[in-house]
Amino acid sequence: MVGSIVSRATTGNGSAIGLHWLFSGIATFCHRFKTLVRDKSRVLIRKGDLDIQVI
Repeated sequence: MVGSIVSRATTGNGSAIGLHWLFSGIATFCHRFKTLVRDKSRVLIRKGDLDIQVI
């Protein structure tokens, strides 16, 4: 997560950082919003191979 924030800051995409902070702040206090913006975890690589079905 820190790497993502730093890369956005260096490329000038600061608005994405602000939205991330806003959404995470709202999700901390509002359970409904948290379930709206949260996604399920997905395994992209299994045993060294890319799982095409997930993509």
